[in-house]
Amino acid sequence: DHSGVSLEAMLQHINRPPADVRTLDPTIDDGVADIIMKGLALYPNDRWRSMQDMLKALWEARARIEKAYDHNYAFML
Repeated sequence: DHSGVSLEAMLQHINRPPADVRTLDPTIDDGVADIIMKGLALYPNDRWRSMQDMLKALWEARARIEKAYDHNYAFML
C-alpha cells in the first residue's frame, strides 16, 4: 500500500539515482561498492546483464580482497 507516499517522493525515487553505498559504509571496498551501484543503476542498460554476471564480479572482488588481506597479514608477521 503506497497511499502515504506522495507523487513527488515517487518521482524522486524514479528519477534520482540512489545514494552511493559508501555514504552508508565508508569502509566498504571501492570495487564492491561499484558492483552494488551498477546493480542499482537508474537505466537498465547500465545495470548488470544478469545476476550471474554480478555474482561473478562479486566473487572476483572477494578473491582480490582475500589476496590483499593474506598479503598484508603475511607482511605483518
